[in-house]
Amino acid sequence: MRNFLSNTAGATFFKGETRTIIIRKDYIEYVIKLSKGTFGIINLIVTGPKQVSLFCSWGNYFDRVHNHEDLDKLFKMIEKQCPTVIDLFTVKSGFECITLPDENNVSGVAKRVDLDVLLNTYELVGNAAVTATMIEVLNYSCKLYNEILKSCPFEGWKTGLREI
Repeated sequence: MRNFLSNTAGATFFKGETRTIIIRKDYIEYVIKLSKGTFGIINLIVTGPKQVSLFCSWGNYFDRVHNHEDLDKLFKMIEKQCPTVIDLFTVKSGFECITLPDENNVSGVAKRVDLDVLLNTYELVGNAAVTATMIEVLNYSCKLYNEILKSCPFEGWKTGLREI
């Protein structure tokens, strides 16, 4: 699974479109042109009969948080500079950090979408709720990335962004 920022699209864009999709074995990959040579990657994962998650992979970046001995202490150290990090790990806004064991334990930003009916793959791709959530997850990931880059008090977290 590719990280949410990429310098390659990995797919062809149809007639000037800024979005395209790639059907993978276990998920659908949305690719969005952010700027010349920069693409946002959002994965659609079926998580239940009428539920999907939109997921931006951060690779193993969030091991920095998961492996910390005292999360309360960590969160108090960064709460003023990095409120989006706190939000992500407390799931207050509906975004959460999840780990995918079947994908080499990559973790990232996710948001779930509950659907009224069971949809097939082609209906999922163009579903309005799925598309809106896809954009929300990408925007949230970009906001989180920029917040860590500009405000995080831990230099290792800033330099670690190069992994993404």
